[in-house]
Amino acid sequence: MKNKTVYFFLGLVVLSILQAVVIAQPAMGQCMEPAQERITPVTSPIETIIADNSYHHLGNDFKTDLTPKEPEGVIYTKTFFLDSDFESPELSLMVKSVSPYEINATEYLDRVYINDVEVTLLNCYFKGPPASLFNIDIKFEDDLNRGIVPEELKNIFKNNGYPLSNDAFIIPWKGENIWTVSDPSSSQKFIISKEGGKLNVYPPAYSPEQSESAEVDISFDPGLLKPGNNTIKITSGSNKDNSNSDDFEFYQLTLKGIRKTGWVLSGKVEVGDEPVFPARVYVYHHGIGELVSSFETTRPDGSYSLVLPNGEYDVKAEAWNEFSNPQYDTKTIVISNSNGTLDFKASRFIASLPTIFALLFIPFIVPSVIAGFIIAISIYIFTKKRKKAVFGFVIGTVGSCVTNLLILGYQFGMVLSLLLSAGITFILVAVPIILLNRRKVS
Repeated sequence: MKNKTVYFFLGLVVLSILQAVVIAQPAMGQCMEPAQERITPVTSPIETIIADNSYHHLGNDFKTDLTPKEPEGVIYTKTFFLDSDFESPELSLMVKSVSPYEINATEYLDRVYINDVEVTLLNCYFKGPPASLFNIDIKFEDDLNRGIVPEELKNIFKNNGYPLSNDAFIIPWKGENIWTVSDPSSSQKFIISKEGGKLNVYPPAYSPEQSESAEVDISFDPGLLKPGNNTIKITSGSNKDNSNSDDFEFYQLTLKGIRKTGWVLSGKVEVGDEPVFPARVYVYHHGIGELVSSFETTRPDGSYSLVLPNGEYDVKAEAWNEFSNPQYDTKTIVISNSNGTLDFKASRFIASLPTIFALLFIPFIVPSVIAGFIIAISIYIFTKKRKKAVFGFVIGTVGSCVTNLLILGYQFGMVLSLLLSAGITFILVAVPIILLNRRKVS
């Protein structure tokens, strides 16, 4: 008898352990704790709007030291599309052979335009020319073009403190109205530049060409950009009669900015007149199904909010709980420089019978079957009667399931409900059968 008592209490312990193991697993159909509100994606502070890494040669002359050597023309145009407003825009590019000095303030000025509005002169990004040493009469232009250094010109240099030897010679810059005076005997070099109606002489450090590439950064008014198509235009400057243009190359053209995502799409997800919680809202690019953003869990009042740039979107809502799966139509909305509102409303329908069975099977039926099996074992140990053990299994399984459903309605929670139902069923089924069997035996 003592052994039977031990088995009796051991059965209670085993029953409690098995019930605890079962209820530790997530129950199908049971709503999990709602995730914290999350809005995705988080926009990167600085976005690359366009990136053109190709080499471009603007001008009208073949230049072996530029890439490409053959000019593509005097105007470069880049069209790009913006789906949002941007702030703090910055255009950057690597430039080579842009004239570092404004030899003539009205000529050879290379310009940059955003949507046909001039934003900068490329030439102005380089150090201005030094002061001229002195100037000479325009009458010497013909001699310079022929590479001749007449005595009168030598005397002018000497009188200004820069004597030239008989070895001095002239190197004309073809079509540029610029000449180099080189004197090998004294290792001196001077630059003569035609500016207006006179010829200015500059010191040896002066060089009207940039031999190395330089990075140019251009900030401009963000109001020049607009949602939709935009253009960047870079032009090569020309002389007064348009007979010659400045030749230069540029590459690594990049436009960056900070996207203004200030437009809020909000609304509610409902079934009938009741808010749905939890529910998800997904936003896709219209017509292409590319996910733009999502609101993972609606608030308890069924509301959601998303931050979106300008554009056209397809918006979809999904809701779920144990027995309901409302269906919502996908809606299309255009966000254009203002906030938008989009509500989702549907009628409730009951899930199919297989779904209901699956929802009930794991959290209720499986633990009840285990409880019935333990009750049957306990009855058999104490009575040695198979029929009574089978009877206890059936009654115990049904009783445990019904008791669990009843107790769960009192908000005890899943864990406590399963434990209580198992204990109550064991006491109401196994104990009476065992006691009745002992009375008959005695």
